[in-house]
Amino acid sequence: MVVRRLLVLIVGVVVVVLGGSAAVAAWAGTRASDYFLYSPQAAVEIGPYVDVPGEPPDARRGDPALLLVAVQVRRASLLDRWLGDDEPGVDLVPEEKVIPPGHDDEDLGRQGRILMRSSQQNAAVVAERALGKKVEIRAIARIAAFGPDSPAERAGLREGDEIVEARGRTVRDLDDLRRALEGVRPGERVTLAYRRGADRGTAEVATAPNPDDPKRAVLGVIIAPAEAKLPIPVRYETEGVGGPSAGLGFALEIYSALAKRSVVRGHRVAVTGEILMDGTVAPIGGIKQKTFGATDADADVFLVPEENAAEARRWAEDGLRIVPVGTFAEALDALAELPAA
Repeated sequence: MVVRRLLVLIVGVVVVVLGGSAAVAAWAGTRASDYFLYSPQAAVEIGPYVDVPGEPPDARRGDPALLLVAVQVRRASLLDRWLGDDEPGVDLVPEEKVIPPGHDDEDLGRQGRILMRSSQQNAAVVAERALGKKVEIRAIARIAAFGPDSPAERAGLREGDEIVEARGRTVRDLDDLRRALEGVRPGERVTLAYRRGADRGTAEVATAPNPDDPKRAVLGVIIAPAEAKLPIPVRYETEGVGGPSAGLGFALEIYSALAKRSVVRGHRVAVTGEILMDGTVAPIGGIKQKTFGATDADADVFLVPEENAAEARRWAEDGLRIVPVGTFAEALDALAELPAA
């Protein structure tokens, strides 16, 4: 009798909850929480994003087997928060880890657009240089924006400041700045010299761990794209896409279009990685979601930065080969060494 009564009570509670579930779900599904939802987005062809002059309209769609991977980022609703991140490839990230205090969604979008422009220019420079083209560069390490909870911003630097020296080493561009920070441990203080209009100054910056690689130190600055004079101008159609991680894919697409040959040897190749102007492939965020996206698009090869390879292998399913690369030249070599499919 006790068991039966308990069952009736439980059923009664369930009926009551279910009776109002539609209204509760509708309300919770529209109320924003203080979390962001990171989820996989199926990889798509890179070709439609890149326009290389001289290609016929149909050819400019590019190599259909070169795929761009991305992460879908949006504010989580209360319903998302309650459901959690049980869905494969999905993560809930606290707002403070995405947007620092004093910043908002608009700042985040602006930073993403700056990084995208930089990746586009670097990709064209690297691809054209790889084909023997001469590219003129005018680069300065000017701060375009600050990352989340930026150590450099806390130290007093401002947007528009030009970093001219780091740890006693001359800085002419982003690549110089990255090299100056090599070997610096997170939390270690570094001295920066900067130019602000006609004035010069110095700042002591306590570096922070890179959110995507806690062993690497960062200043929390976003450097404006360098000015490049390309012998072959390249246009991009990337409305609604931000961040630097498409750089390697763009470079491979441009190289393939200008060389007038496919570089994938019959494979479906997903690509991610920030490309620097010297051809270095830098690590990126969201590798978990991007690995799921590559799988969802039936890619059989996934080119990733060396620093992201271990995590990519952790999430890769059977049939997806993870290929780590450190430079654009290594990416070309790795593709050339793939067995013909």
